[in-house]
Amino acid sequence: MLTMSRPSLRTDIDAAFIATRSPWEVVEPMWWSVSVFDGPQQYERDLQRFSREQRLMFACMCYVGEVNTGGHEQFYANNVGIVWRDALAGFQAFGETEVARILEASVERLGGAPSLDRSERFAYLLRLRPDFRDLDERFYRLESSRPLQDSLARTMRRNPTAFLMSGLIPDAAQA
Repeated sequence: MLTMSRPSLRTDIDAAFIATRSPWEVVEPMWWSVSVFDGPQQYERDLQRFSREQRLMFACMCYVGEVNTGGHEQFYANNVGIVWRDALAGFQAFGETEVARILEASVERLGGAPSLDRSERFAYLLRLRPDFRDLDERFYRLESSRPLQDSLARTMRRNPTAFLMSGLIPDAAQA
């Protein structure tokens, strides 16, 4: 089992924190307690203790981070590609329709429903060899014209109660 291990984390994400921090800082405790490494069942189990909005924001931030550092190919090739469905649902729910369209187009290039299993997804990438360059460019242009961090932060600030987090957040390996 491959996980990023650390002791349980005490966190207090309150409305004041949400009002002044980035979306990644708000959902960052989830990175340590949600395994993207151990398959779909573990991913689902780990997410049960979080709100739907937290789940979707976490997935959106994972997608943004991966695409910004290596494009859609990196997103799908890495373990974090397991979040693609939640990221798509998140962008749709949060009113980020252009990002949702970009992600939907990338999904179609991987057969319409990429596997949540990393090795299967990677095999699809090798077999289909999708060209994501145009989608990467669309995403980068969108990000440079209006950073997603800013619009997603406004989304969180409109409904901070959905993103509150307090208490001991167990490590994914311990959960």
